Amino acid sequence: MLSHIGLRVCVALLTLPVPAALALDSPTDAYLKIHQLELKMTKYEDTFAWRTKRSIAKDPKLSEKENNEIVGLMKMMMPLKVKVVSQAINGQEATLKAIADPLPNEDPKSKTTGTIIMLQENNTWKIDTEKWSTKVGD
Repeated sequence: MLSHIGLRVCVALLTLPVPAALALDSPTDAYLKIHQLELKMTKYEDTFAWRTKRSIAKDPKLSEKENNEIVGLMKMMMPLKVKVVSQAINGQEATLKAIADPLPNEDPKSKTTGTIIMLQENNTWKIDTEKWSTKVGD
């Protein structure tokens, strides 16, 4: 059972904007929460809340329609279930290694691995780069 103080802290955390809520997390916990947000995003601008300024600055200049088409492609290729298997923190940078279950349309024997670079911006862990690759077969 939560104490009154614990309950107030939980309520306060639930009302924080996404980046502020992630400020209290480890890079792994922040990434796993971000991944759930990625799966639910509806427009490209949604990603700005959890990506670094450096990452956003690298985006090509596309129309709103093109950006929103990208969201559909991203979600189609994005792993659904992710497990972070290692985390290495070096100051304000963290490297996460992850594995993912095969997508429904993939060979069940396929192996998907990812490397995620997280950076701290304003005491919040954000994604700088996220790269996934899938190896089919043994």
